[in-house]
Amino acid sequence: MIIHEKTKIFEWDATEVEHREKTNDWYWGLGVAVVAGCVLSILASNYLLAVLLAVGGIMLGIYGNDKPHPVHIEISERGVVLNGNLFLFKTMKSFWIFRDARGRDRLVLVTGRPVLPTHILSFTDGIDPVTVRLFLLKHLEEKETKESIVDLIAEMIGM
Repeated sequence: MIIHEKTKIFEWDATEVEHREKTNDWYWGLGVAVVAGCVLSILASNYLLAVLLAVGGIMLGIYGNDKPHPVHIEISERGVVLNGNLFLFKTMKSFWIFRDARGRDRLVLVTGRPVLPTHILSFTDGIDPVTVRLFLLKHLEEKETKESIVDLIAEMIGM
């Protein structure tokens, strides 16, 4: 990482996602949806689905209360560092910068890893997305990457 430290071009801190406080109505809605799904599954004699819905609902309720974790982002001549993990440009596939529905500029990095291959990062004040784009164009292919259906659903339900 010594070489990375000496060639660092951009550095900022962001959060994984924007945190939205959940109201009691949100938890009641989750509970009603999970109980209804479990009842319908039991009526259809699909007990495994009922168990999976119950466990998933509990996990969603617990995760919904969790605060987003900070992400430290560094971009250098070698690659991108996310929370101390170096992703070399030669192993990454592409990047994309877009403006989301809330008007925030976001950076999508496609790392090519089999687990968590895509990272969606927010920019903070003082980091110009155009400058970052021009730098990344020297190292990576720019390829339009849309948010996955899982990301869109999570955003829709306030996760």
